[in-house]
Amino acid sequence: MRFINLILAASLPLISALESRIFSSYDGTTYVYDYVPARGDNSTFLLLHGFPSTRKEWRSHISKLTDEGHGVIVPDLLGYGDSDMPLELEAYNLKTISGHFAELVKHENIDKSYNAPGINFDVDGFNVQGLKQLGYMPFGYWYFFNSFDAASVLTQNLDSFFHLAFHNNASDLPQTFCALGAVRAWVTANTTTPDPEWLEPGFKPLWISLFSKRDAMQAALNYYQSFLRGYSAVDEARLTDENRKIKVPVMATGGTKDPVTRFDQLKSETEPWTTKGYTQHAVEADHWVILEAGDVVMDHLKNFARQ
Repeated sequence: MRFINLILAASLPLISALESRIFSSYDGTTYVYDYVPARGDNSTFLLLHGFPSTRKEWRSHISKLTDEGHGVIVPDLLGYGDSDMPLELEAYNLKTISGHFAELVKHENIDKSYNAPGINFDVDGFNVQGLKQLGYMPFGYWYFFNSFDAASVLTQNLDSFFHLAFHNNASDLPQTFCALGAVRAWVTANTTTPDPEWLEPGFKPLWISLFSKRDAMQAALNYYQSFLRGYSAVDEARLTDENRKIKVPVMATGGTKDPVTRFDQLKSETEPWTTKGYTQHAVEADHWVILEAGDVVMDHLKNFARQ
C-alpha cells in the first residue's frame, strides 16, 4: 500500500465506511481522525486542514477518493476540533507534531510515509518583500495572532471572524485581513458580510460550535505563537539543505485568486527542494480551494496517485 502525505488547506455528507477513530501518541497526545482503509494496492492520503478549520472541511469531497479505492486519514490537528488542545506553546513544536503523524500512519499499518523537514519561514522577510512587490504584507496578520489577547478578541467576536476568514471577496483580503491591525479592526467593529456562494449549508454553525469550545481559539493560534517565538527554531537549525530535500514526487495545488498564500509563489518556494519530480495545478479559486473547488482538487489527487 502506498502512502501520500498532502498538506493543504460540514457536517456534511457522510461517506460510507468512514469511521472516526482516536489515537494516542507515545507522549499521550490524543488525536481524533476520520479513516477509510484503502482497497488493494491503492494509495492512502493523509489530509491535513489549516487555520481556522477542522477535519470536517474535507468531508464533502473525500468520496471522490474513497469511491475509487483510495484510503484516507483525516485528523483534527493538535489544538483543533476533537483532538487535544494543550495551551503550552512547547506542545506545538513542529518536529514533535510531525512525529505524531508518523506514528499515526504506522498505527494504521501504512508501510511508507514522508515528513518533510522544515525550513525557517521568515515572516518579516516575506512581509518586506510583499510590500515592495505587491504593495501589501501578505502575512501581516501573524503579528495580531501573536498578541496576548488575540484569542479572547476572536472568541468574543466569533461570528465576525468567521465572515473575515471565509470572506466572500478574496480581493479585499490584503486590506481587511493581511494589513497590520486589520483583523483586530474588523472583528472589534463586528463587521460581517454575506456568506460566499461556495459555502455549504451547515458549515458555519458547525464551525461556530467547534471554535466556541473552551480554549479552542487559543489552541489554534498556538501554531503561530509557537513559531514566532522560536519553539521550532532549534530543530530547524540542525537541518542542512540536503536534509530538506523532498525525495518523493510532489504535486502542488493552489488557488489563483488567493492573495495570502499566493499561487504565483508556489513553484519558486517548493520546486527547488524536490528531487523526484514536481508538478503543479492552478485552481480557479481563492484561499479555500477544498471548499470552493474540492472536486477539481480531488481529480488532481487521483491523477497524481495513478502516476
